[in-house]
Amino acid sequence: MEKTHVTLINPGFIEKPTVGVTIPLGVIYLAGYLRGNGVDVDLVDAQGEGIFQRNKWHDNTFYIGLTFDEIVKRISPKTDYITISTNFSPQQRIHLELIKRIRVKYTNKPIIVGGNDATAHFDLYLKNGADFAVLGEGENTLYELVKCLRNNEDFTKLDGLAWVENNEIKSNKKTKFIQDLDTVPFPARDLIPLENYWKKLYSHGPVTTKYTPVTFSRGCPLSCSYCSSIVFWQRTWRHRSPKNFVDELEECYNNYGITEFEIMDDNFTLNMSLAVDVCKEIMARGLGSKIKWSTPNGVRPEKMNEENLKLFKEAGCKYLIFAPESGSQRLLKEVYNKFIDTDLILKIVEICHKIGIRTGCFIITGLYVETDEDYNLTKQYVKKLAKAGLDEVCVFPMLPYPNTPLTKKYFADIDPVLMEQDSGANMNDLPSWYPEKEKANKKIATLYKMFYLYKSLYHPASQLRMFRNILISKQETKTERSAKALLFRFLKITPKATT
Repeated sequence: MEKTHVTLINPGFIEKPTVGVTIPLGVIYLAGYLRGNGVDVDLVDAQGEGIFQRNKWHDNTFYIGLTFDEIVKRISPKTDYITISTNFSPQQRIHLELIKRIRVKYTNKPIIVGGNDATAHFDLYLKNGADFAVLGEGENTLYELVKCLRNNEDFTKLDGLAWVENNEIKSNKKTKFIQDLDTVPFPARDLIPLENYWKKLYSHGPVTTKYTPVTFSRGCPLSCSYCSSIVFWQRTWRHRSPKNFVDELEECYNNYGITEFEIMDDNFTLNMSLAVDVCKEIMARGLGSKIKWSTPNGVRPEKMNEENLKLFKEAGCKYLIFAPESGSQRLLKEVYNKFIDTDLILKIVEICHKIGIRTGCFIITGLYVETDEDYNLTKQYVKKLAKAGLDEVCVFPMLPYPNTPLTKKYFADIDPVLMEQDSGANMNDLPSWYPEKEKANKKIATLYKMFYLYKSLYHPASQLRMFRNILISKQETKTERSAKALLFRFLKITPKATT
């Protein structure tokens, strides 16, 4: 293939109280894959490069990152193809505006979009200036598309691709996924300003020093009705070898001095024997005392016991989060389509508390089909979690993510454009269209208050530890991370806004 030049763009993000900053793992995976296949790559990380830059937009909206004009200026005139990451639905307006600005200057260069939102709404992006949309897992399809375009070959048979042809949108469903993940090059971390992310120290989970997200597996075979993973990954689950995964951890430690790792899998412990093998590989290389790792997306409790949790701890595990979601089995089975042993989670939390692994639980409340009985069961369960030694709860409203079964059933009458713009909402930030909004907000607040009340009664030392961490800006839980951000906002310690 003749030498090709691709510009990848990770846009900035609209400022919201509950929206944080994450190292763009998907984008740097794409960069590593393209580069490993002989493509010249520029990466414009508008989020990372402008992480302390706050820009005023219309309607009193602010966004963090490089301005649209700055992004356009960073695109090299020699580039052949421009690719934009559209991972987060609440940032849809940013993505569409960026396409518009790029198209003004580069009228003939193909614009390619990919990521979660482009997968769910490829027609919207193609109608607003994009030429192609890569659907789902993107590395192979993007490379094959670039190769076809460069060689003037037929791209219309490519798996997981949407495009415009004679003013008509065409698409091929995503059906093929990379089976041997060991063949995927490591993410190109050298192309982003890691130091800026380390200075910000606000990621998906609690971080205190040089960190990076990593993935051992992709996808999830389960079918929770509210989860966007089933749209993007289509219930596939593939994993790397423990050796390949720990090779990456070791490279990050040796080359960048990274000592904290966020394992971002949808289901890291789906195969517990593999998770144990990862820990054994970490220990065999002498990394257990040098690194720390967490699972901020949540893990399953099945096959967890004190023996393997002690191994987790020895291998550097500092924080695990679980996702019971509710104390109501009716909601879990009939509405969420989630099958999980909530009693087992209580036992695992007790063990983690005893051996010194910090823990959290995701709880969902506020959906209008949640009855008083359902909610009371959840309140009782949250009380049990506090008694078991849980360090934090993360309480969320049930938000409608694009094309999920739950969204189609329970939010069918809501304007999808409004849902996309507000799907990053959280506590006391629910949009006006949300069914029974005030009731949902009250439920969320009550669960938080009740949890920390009972935590103070059952485990006062743990509660004092949290207050101490907040005061000294130390992060051991997501709550402590968020408290720091909210404190800074209250004190108006923010970057100066530009216009």
